[in-house]
Amino acid sequence: AAALSETLTLNPKCAEAIALLGLIATDSFGFADAERIAAELDALAAEFDQPSPHAAEIRARARLKQRDPDSAEQILSEIRTEFPTHRGLLALHAATAAARFDETAMRARFAEFDALAPGSPLAHYEAGKALAEARQYDRAAELLQLASAGLPNWSAPPIELGLVLIQAGRDTEAERYLTQAI
Repeated sequence: AAALSETLTLNPKCAEAIALLGLIATDSFGFADAERIAAELDALAAEFDQPSPHAAEIRARARLKQRDPDSAEQILSEIRTEFPTHRGLLALHAATAAARFDETAMRARFAEFDALAPGSPLAHYEAGKALAEARQYDRAAELLQLASAGLPNWSAPPIELGLVLIQAGRDTEAERYLTQAI
């Protein structure tokens, strides 16, 4: 966060830095701060007469953390009309379907994502994380294993998978994935 603050001292309108602060706030359950940051991103985007995909991502992630996938679905459906090929939003949209336990929509969004970014594990990773937060450990582990296999040198999926396996009481398996991530 200190590096982001320094970045914003040098460039107060750096949307990427502001967005990262919003994601940190969301991950820390600082939902009021996350909303304030999303509003700031909306104001920046309004200067260009468009909505902010960063703000939508922060709001959708906050709703998912608050176990409100229906609101996250609405946020993402609206923003995706403006940014239909935004990979991050599409991956998060797949995660929202996962959190709503809508396997059909999740698979359709995986297919849409794969058509846009063949071989990228991002959608499976996001959906796996969403299911892990919903305590659906077995299905989360399946998706995170797919994400881990899809990009073996990306450390985030095996770390998340290891944490899911610990939550599921499968410590020996978890150790293997956490060691792989190092």
